[in-house]
Amino acid sequence: MKTLVCAALLLAAALRPVTDWTVQVLTGDGTTTHMQRWVGGTPWDNRDLYWRRSTFSTVGKVNTPTLLITGEADYRTPIAQTEAYYQALKTRGIPAMMLRLPEANHGMGRPSQWLQSNLAVINWYNRFRKY
Repeated sequence: MKTLVCAALLLAAALRPVTDWTVQVLTGDGTTTHMQRWVGGTPWDNRDLYWRRSTFSTVGKVNTPTLLITGEADYRTPIAQTEAYYQALKTRGIPAMMLRLPEANHGMGRPSQWLQSNLAVINWYNRFRKY
């Protein structure tokens, strides 16, 4: 009997990510809802809770090549979150790519932009695929 051993391929693709909950609740379109129902209280009263729930709090440990995709007109998860996370990864030397979709909101824009997003994810994974 043969045993098939396969090396795990660790890659990430994040569309419209929330990377910092403090920034999210104060710049997104759901300030009250996010503070009351999703995180709890205000960022200034619960700083540690907001930070622990933010993926940005662990960016110093990330080694995974990461693709980030966000619309420039996204009112739900503003593009500044994607830009900050991308810069942090690049500063650390982690392979990263950021796709900005002009005029696209949280729904990812026109059908051509949906296609562009899907192809970007496929191309990202193919770039690192090893046989």
